[in-house]
Amino acid sequence: MIALDYTARIPPSALTAAGVSDVCRYLCYLPVGSWKVITKGEYDELVAAGIGVTLNWELAANDWAHGESAGLAHGTEAVRMAKALGYPRGCAIIGSADFDMDRATWDNAARFYCRGFANAIRGGGYRPGVYGPWDVLTWVRDAGLMDVFWQAGMSTAWSGGRNRNVWPGAHLRQRRHITVGGQDCDANDIHIPTWGQMRAGGSVLDTGDDMGRQMLVADSSGVVWLVDGLTRSRVVDVAGTGNGQAHQEALLGNLGNNGQVAKFGTPPAGMGVWGVDVGGRLDAIEARVTASEAADAVRDAAFRAAFDAFAAAVTHGAGGNIDVAPILARIDELATEETTAMASALAEITELRHQLADRDARLAAALKA
Repeated sequence: MIALDYTARIPPSALTAAGVSDVCRYLCYLPVGSWKVITKGEYDELVAAGIGVTLNWELAANDWAHGESAGLAHGTEAVRMAKALGYPRGCAIIGSADFDMDRATWDNAARFYCRGFANAIRGGGYRPGVYGPWDVLTWVRDAGLMDVFWQAGMSTAWSGGRNRNVWPGAHLRQRRHITVGGQDCDANDIHIPTWGQMRAGGSVLDTGDDMGRQMLVADSSGVVWLVDGLTRSRVVDVAGTGNGQAHQEALLGNLGNNGQVAKFGTPPAGMGVWGVDVGGRLDAIEARVTASEAADAVRDAAFRAAFDAFAAAVTHGAGGNIDVAPILARIDELATEETTAMASALAEITELRHQLADRDARLAAALKA
């Protein structure tokens, strides 16, 4: 499955036929951006068809070169437009830095644009994200300003050529042009399927595992909340027991209230305080990756030692004429590729941990409200 970004309505049937699971659609001032801005009708039909929707603000390719006041204004208008569409709180709104930004532009203007945009998006109840090349994603991450990272991957020469590689932690990576519904579109590889897109039924994100989206949390007064952690900011007091669902299977298998929060005076019988230990799952995955990395290192060292011994025997023996340099170079190349893949996997786990920490902080704040 792929995520697609484009500038005019495409029928959901054409998207589905092309293997599109998610779309990124534009927000911009009207009427200047009317040619590319998503409409309420288009938004509703995408959601009804089960296609994930992410909103992306772009007035001009170099928006980020115009400082904090521009970022704040753009973010404020993006929030207003998102709410008019019915885009749920907790979803992502991405700001586009669609140019080969240098460090001076980041330090003097783009950093402040990013801060203004992110503050406006968070203030509206959404999660801020960035679309841009390798260096921009790195600077935004290091500044701790945004949650979602979409790599402008087709411009491989940007960021001094670093942009030809996938950025560790990228949720999406723009990769190629394809034609869908008669329109030229950008196809994006999905690297981390948890960036905060809107899905049918009101859930912000579908991990493919219902149990992974829900948990019970008790606040300091002893009130227990059934929470969809992926729409953590949508704290809605729903009377009763989850719209009449009073047993464990229903509560943990299907919220039944469009991803909102159901409040209970006491926990339902047979339920623990936590439905899912997400952190524990990440610990287990990281442990397996680390163990695999260690085992691979031991195996590679043993293989290299054996090959070195063989090469020495052949080279210095009678009549030895094998050129082992290309073989050794290829071994080193494969080892580097494997190390890079492991580093990418660990970076994805780190990103998931950041998302988990962000979720817990926002949930704790919501429960105090």
